Amino acid sequence: MVHLRRVLRTLLNQAITDGHLTQNAAKKVKLPSTRVKKRRAWTSDKARLRKGEMPGTTWDRIDLGVGEIMVDLQLQRVGHELLHRETKIPNSDDALPFPDVYSVALQKRAVAQKAAKEAAGDAWHLSELVFTTRFGTPIEPRNFNRCGGPAV
Repeated sequence: MVHLRRVLRTLLNQAITDGHLTQNAAKKVKLPSTRVKKRRAWTSDKARLRKGEMPGTTWDRIDLGVGEIMVDLQLQRVGHELLHRETKIPNSDDALPFPDVYSVALQKRAVAQKAAKEAAGDAWHLSELVFTTRFGTPIEPRNFNRCGGPAV
């Protein structure tokens, strides 16, 4: 992302130099801070400790081609509200590699979720979450942990 911004800035500055633009409009754009993403496998113990973050996983955080889930979001109960947000500590963000069998399971999960959406009709709640109830609502994190996660 940083590299892309640098290239874009260079191109826009060159367009000013060449007389195609009078100013670089991208200078006024404020981008959200980026979080450094790590790429290392988790141990079994770490995966067990971090399974509470799985209910917050969204489809855009999964790369089936590479076989990796980016864990940087969580679903957390605060009072009477379920909050979907970044993990508490940026350093805890991790890319979790997974074997091919998980790709198959996640593909089956996507098919099952699509079927649930069709069955629910107007009762479906639009969500990008991978793990939802049959109506598309988030799974209560305590319930997710209690059962070891939903069946895919």
